[in-house]
Amino acid sequence: MKKSFENSYATYSLVDNILCVYYKKDQLITLPAAKQIVRDRLRLQDHVSLPVLCNISDFLHANYAARNYLAHTGSLLTQAVAIVCTDIELQSMSTYFIDVCLPSVPTRVFLDEPSAFHFLNNYKKITL
Repeated sequence: MKKSFENSYATYSLVDNILCVYYKKDQLITLPAAKQIVRDRLRLQDHVSLPVLCNISDFLHANYAARNYLAHTGSLLTQAVAIVCTDIELQSMSTYFIDVCLPSVPTRVFLDEPSAFHFLNNYKKITL
């Protein structure tokens, strides 16, 4: 399995069996973008289910279709998702996303990465 990847929307890296996705600055995530993000993440994971940290601190917005896609199809091969955002507006939007779109795996919002990693460590499975 590769350890990192980058596309137009995000960078992906594997850190201690947790996949970290960092959305790039000022991105507007539409449905085609969401599909590309998920497709690239699945390719990097190579059919291995992992906990995923999504840092959206720098991104601008995701439209409804993209959020819905990410909540459901975007949960494929994830054990749990931690959304990290340092902005209070993004935190509110992320909490609303969880409440309305009902992701299919445990999903929580965090203001910092250490708390997010602590949450995700509870979902790590040993991978060979």
